[in-house]
Amino acid sequence: MKCEESFDKYNSRLREKIRLLDTFRQKSVMVKNAIDSKDISGLNLHLKERQRLIDMIKRCDKECEGFEKKYGFSMGKLSQMAKNLVLKCKDQIRGLLKSIAEIDTECGALAQAEYDLTKNDVLKARRGFQVTRGYGDKRYRYPRFLDMKR
Repeated sequence: MKCEESFDKYNSRLREKIRLLDTFRQKSVMVKNAIDSKDISGLNLHLKERQRLIDMIKRCDKECEGFEKKYGFSMGKLSQMAKNLVLKCKDQIRGLLKSIAEIDTECGALAQAEYDLTKNDVLKARRGFQVTRGYGDKRYRYPRFLDMKR
């Protein structure tokens, strides 16, 4: 395979990765909104779609590695214009990953806050149950003797 053909396929894979990362960022925003609105079913749906996108992104990464290994694709063999296109794509990927990381950090903070609230509610309910058990009536219990008739 010629260098130009491998570059075209490599570049198309990078553009596909950019498209997938942008969709992933949009799904991450939807996850954040679902956490804010406490929409559990919507959250579950968006997380499944995000996982599907992660699998597709991994597939793109493996194909790009395959170009580098199988066809000997390297940046040194490309023309300056082709290098600029690849660098531009990689800069877009880097920017998308930074914005996704910020959104994921916000989602983690929101999820941790929701977890803490739920944990406190469960502890309050447990304490209330223990308190009411302490004030319950003492039931009469038969003594346990060996010679007792039943």
